[in-house]
Amino acid sequence: MLDWSVKKFAVDVRDWSGAMTADTSIDTFFNIFNFSKSAWEPLVEPWQLGFHMAKDQNPDKLSVELYSRKSLEVTVTAATIALASKSAQFLSTDEDILSKPRGTDAPYRIRNYTGFDVHVWAEDRGDEEGAAAKLTDGEEAPWRFEDPTTTRETLSPEGATGLVGFKLEGSGFDSIERIPVNREGEALYNLKPRKDKVQHRILVEVKLGADNVKYVTLRSPLLVENNTQIPVEVGVFSPEEGTLLKIEKIAPGDARPAPVGAAFMHSLVIRPDQGFGYTWSTERLFWKELLRRPTRTITCRSEQDNQSPPFYFQMNASFNKNDPLTNIYPYMRLRLSAPIEIQNLLPFDFKYRIYDKNTKKDWTNFLRKGGVSPVHVVELSHLLLMSVDMQDTPFKQSEFAIVNSSDREDFRREKTLIVKDNNDLTLRLKLHYYNIPDSGGAFKVTVYSPYVVLNRTGLELDVRSKTFLGSAKTAAGQGIFANADEARKDAPFMFSFPTDDRKNRALIKVGNSDWSKPQSFDAIGATYDVSLASNTGRSEMHIGVTVEEGEGKYKLSKVITIAPRFIVKNKIGEDINIREPGSSEMMTIKTGALLPLRFLRQTTGQQLCLCFPGVNNQWSSPFNIGNVGSVHVKLAKAGQRQKLVRIEILMEQSTIFLHVSIETKHWPFSMRNESDTEFLFWQANPNVDEDEEDRGSGWKPIRYRLPPRSIMPYAWDYPAAKNKTLVLSSNGKERHVKLAEIGNLIPLKLPPAQGSNRQKIIDLNVAAEGPTQTLILSNYKPSQSLYKQKSAAASQSTSTGFEVKEQDTDVTFRAQVRFAGIGISLINRQLRELIYLTFRDIELKYNESALYRTLNTTVKWIQIDNQLYGGIFPLIFYPSVVPKTGKEMEAHPIFHMMVTRVKDDSYGVLYIKYFTVLLQQMTIEIDEDFIFAMLDFTKVPGASWSEEKEGKLYDGSLSIPEPKQEQGGQDIYFELLHLQPMQFDLSFVRTERINAEDTGSSSSNPIMFAVNVLTMSIGNVNDAPIRYNALMLENARVSVSTLVGNIKSHYVQESLRQVHIVLGSADFLGNPVGLFNNVSSGVADIFYEPYQGLVMTDRPQELGIGIAKGASSFVKKSVFGFSDSMAKFTGSMSKGLAAATLDKEYQDQRRMSKSRNRPKHALYGITSGGNAFASSMASGIGGLARHPLEGAEKEGAAGFVKGVGKGLLGLATKPAIGAFDLASNVAEGVRNTTTVFDQEGLDRVRLPRFIGQDGIVRPYAQREALGQFWLKTLDNGKYFNEDYIAHLELPSKENPMLVMLTYNHIMLVRSKKLTTEWDVPLKDIQAISKERTGISITLKGGTNGPFVPVADEGSRNWLYKQVAVAVNAYNDKWNAKG
Repeated sequence: MLDWSVKKFAVDVRDWSGAMTADTSIDTFFNIFNFSKSAWEPLVEPWQLGFHMAKDQNPDKLSVELYSRKSLEVTVTAATIALASKSAQFLSTDEDILSKPRGTDAPYRIRNYTGFDVHVWAEDRGDEEGAAAKLTDGEEAPWRFEDPTTTRETLSPEGATGLVGFKLEGSGFDSIERIPVNREGEALYNLKPRKDKVQHRILVEVKLGADNVKYVTLRSPLLVENNTQIPVEVGVFSPEEGTLLKIEKIAPGDARPAPVGAAFMHSLVIRPDQGFGYTWSTERLFWKELLRRPTRTITCRSEQDNQSPPFYFQMNASFNKNDPLTNIYPYMRLRLSAPIEIQNLLPFDFKYRIYDKNTKKDWTNFLRKGGVSPVHVVELSHLLLMSVDMQDTPFKQSEFAIVNSSDREDFRREKTLIVKDNNDLTLRLKLHYYNIPDSGGAFKVTVYSPYVVLNRTGLELDVRSKTFLGSAKTAAGQGIFANADEARKDAPFMFSFPTDDRKNRALIKVGNSDWSKPQSFDAIGATYDVSLASNTGRSEMHIGVTVEEGEGKYKLSKVITIAPRFIVKNKIGEDINIREPGSSEMMTIKTGALLPLRFLRQTTGQQLCLCFPGVNNQWSSPFNIGNVGSVHVKLAKAGQRQKLVRIEILMEQSTIFLHVSIETKHWPFSMRNESDTEFLFWQANPNVDEDEEDRGSGWKPIRYRLPPRSIMPYAWDYPAAKNKTLVLSSNGKERHVKLAEIGNLIPLKLPPAQGSNRQKIIDLNVAAEGPTQTLILSNYKPSQSLYKQKSAAASQSTSTGFEVKEQDTDVTFRAQVRFAGIGISLINRQLRELIYLTFRDIELKYNESALYRTLNTTVKWIQIDNQLYGGIFPLIFYPSVVPKTGKEMEAHPIFHMMVTRVKDDSYGVLYIKYFTVLLQQMTIEIDEDFIFAMLDFTKVPGASWSEEKEGKLYDGSLSIPEPKQEQGGQDIYFELLHLQPMQFDLSFVRTERINAEDTGSSSSNPIMFAVNVLTMSIGNVNDAPIRYNALMLENARVSVSTLVGNIKSHYVQESLRQVHIVLGSADFLGNPVGLFNNVSSGVADIFYEPYQGLVMTDRPQELGIGIAKGASSFVKKSVFGFSDSMAKFTGSMSKGLAAATLDKEYQDQRRMSKSRNRPKHALYGITSGGNAFASSMASGIGGLARHPLEGAEKEGAAGFVKGVGKGLLGLATKPAIGAFDLASNVAEGVRNTTTVFDQEGLDRVRLPRFIGQDGIVRPYAQREALGQFWLKTLDNGKYFNEDYIAHLELPSKENPMLVMLTYNHIMLVRSKKLTTEWDVPLKDIQAISKERTGISITLKGGTNGPFVPVADEGSRNWLYKQVAVAVNAYNDKWNAKG
């Protein structure tokens, strides 16, 4: 599957004994096998890698270096990803491969659906007997080309050439030979001899199964697909004999062809499986009639009587209109589907009624929650209404909603279903329509509730909806919660707003609290805390709200869970009392019980105290309940020893759990005195900050005595203090120590004790021993300590009198990797290049010295290009502020990460001195097309994550969930962890799709979530800033899993906060956030950029550059801000109007010319604006004449009328669009002038890759990519959908030309203007001949066509060969006519 090749290379090593150096460089590439095409495709294109190693003596130092001066090009196709995920699965399965006999898994399976028995044999190169088989009609057999026992080692992918021959028994047709079956796809073959002057054909389809086995199907080109949920029978009907010749049964989701030959002669009839009791369909499907009317409703009458309704199928014939063959032989797929499917995604079962307005009949049926029910009793040409009646709810039957309107467009399908409860309050259920592709209009209608509220508080819950400016309204169906009967508490509550505005808010009330402030139910992924005032005044209740989208198929509903914010669980083994400090109300928790904390006092920090029940027992010190982690509190019963209580604080969704238990293992701190001096210690006053004086707050410390050579466990006496420090005291000298700070602290000098004149020096050390932090006091020994005393003179001036000893900081080992760049190209299943990722100048440096190990990574440039043609933004992701100039990029790499680790392991933790990550401000620009193409790419067939998940709305019960405690691993200690601030500028544009297949299915995809958030905002988002604050931790000691979890939640919270801000920056009216941001970010610049300079290097002179830059950008940005908003406003209006003009061609034209004239300067902007306005006028008037005719061609007389309507509408709106475009281009010109020193026009790194018609990906070729680009932009995109074959440039000084060759045309193009000089369709050409000075073209009818002047003989032969390719492909296509 993977082929790695290395060209020959030499290793050069010098001077073994002393200062050795070694050098080598290798040329290498990787290929990967594409099973669907049976071909090798590049994974890593040819690339050079150099290696250098040097060893120095005195001081000893080894340095290793890997470098590459050429960019590493990686190509990832959808097939590669599927293969990788398959291989990973295969390697991790337990199946014993070797125990199976060799050759049980054949690489092919052949299926015979021809209607005849078939002989198949392998066409071999030699004369020896190949494999052969006989298959009866409908049979499937495994197949291989070579006997597995004789296979030799060959890299040729198929042992033989992969050709088969076959013969249909008793059909009277000759055998067909040399059919290749090693590539996916379908191919038609002629069956000779002709019968009754008809050339019959057979289709060979090769498809790669999920298990990499190729399925080869022999069948006629007419296929019937059953997309319903019941088995269907297809009969072959012969009108002459009036009988059925053959009956095939098709299982749901399967497909069967008509028999070879009969497909052309006879019609097909259809009926549901016999058990249903319906007759054969009244319509007979004959392929020639289907060409004229591809969409049919198929009616099967009931066998018993004429009163019961008939059984309907919706049928659609899909075929390629451009293929000349379809007119003379049946080459099509017939899809059968249920006219309507109804899906119930409500949390309740319902009965639904469908009412047919035309026949005045109605049908009812029962549908379980989560189920889908096909409706076969209706016709799609009628006006259909639907209503639902939910079971076990206080709601009455809903009003009828129109789910299908007839051809006359008087009625629109309705998106909402109105239900009322017994108090006449309304709930708006939503209807979502999913049109089933290629089904002739069949659709699935999904009934769902926009919001489902789950009440986990254990109290009554009330919800009200409030529109943006309106008053609050009570929600329907509240009666559910009012009755005391417990069984109903568990019912989920459906909720909706009266309108679909994003500014709607909800108010919540729990139990007997007051109403909350307005809350948003739309922030998917948010978990937040809502405080409800009590109706008595002082206290407030805290509840947690979680908003998620339903999982799996329920993704349309938002699920809102409302639960208590704080829950205490008693794991002590006996009852315990809790209260808030300073409060008199206490609560008792029985052992093992859960207690939600309902009302807390309105203070900023929420705290609790504990106490054992009993008269004389003391309350503990207060502790905070809002900080996740674990806290230790000392607690004693009267007259007994202290116990240590551990409170684990965990967050699960929006609820904070407090698990209270007795700590049995370790105390958090231990004091170890190894010196010969007695110390006192106590916790410093928690009520004052570090630098404040204690101004007589009457606070008395709790002092502890630590005799010499003793150990004592300790926990903080005041766990709620903000900064906790410990005070050590001896002989009247005090010293403050932070116990969190691991490492060797500065020694402590003690004044001489009474009666002696020697002062003592004590060494202080903090180390981690398991979960306990230990403070070790020992006598100072100059030889062992890290510190030395300063000389007498120096020690007078400084109070400390100690300095760190000189350390050996020489680097002993250095490794570095330097790559010129990495390029990653992603190619999707439609074989278009999707994105191209560039990283430039990547450096990884690893240094090791006696003390530290340092890893330093920098990437100088990161950019992601959108490689789809017709995309609005060519670049998706690129740095916003750093220009592409050398100096600037040196000082500000786009990505930088550095971590320094201390090698000394004696502290019991992985000791990291400094860790920082920096990403420069980046711009993200996405259009909808791209997102859908990307989603389509992630749905790799056969990849483990693309399997559909069923999903559920909620777990049956609404009790409160218990969190799981994770076990911490190895602890890491950071002296400083610094995640620097990040900013992304996000732009997003809705488009009329070009490159995407519409996706109706759901996926549990994180990208999809982001898309939903974006598209839900008012449409286009423009340069919305998304800012992440820096995260700085000092003296942090955590396990890896906790650290990752906390960082993740930090960024998730930040993101959600930002999403709300983004929803303000919508592109409809200029952009309200943008104007002020641009002015204020100048201020932010001054504050921000120097800071970056400081972080990157420790040299203060960088600061000057930083400040200078900040100042200039302030002026520039303010200009930029004003002109920017104008462009935004006109651009979005103009785009809205373009969608109003229903003319798809005009929209495409407009998009093409927009993408080519990105004005770079104010002057240029105005000229380009003028052009756009003129073309708009012309198209408006031309549209009037052209539309009715086009309409009539497409849809007959009714189309003509529609066309005239469209033309008139176009006349009104198109010139308006032109005017707006003019304004917007001018504004853009102004804007580009202000930012002209910023970006020297960033552009794609390279043009989108060209992939030929055979669909095999080859290494990137600049020339072909350029040719394809020219073809796509020629004449403003006139030939956008042609397939490129080749081009040849004809050099000339005045007007350089080029010959462009596609599968349908030959053209001569002016290369400067990219306009065609002449263009000859291949169908008009009679002959093409090589002359001495070029190539001449003769047209049909013998007239002379244009002459292509090619002087150079080599180019001439090459071009002639390419033309031959085009002509052969063209002839093959048309020869099928036979």
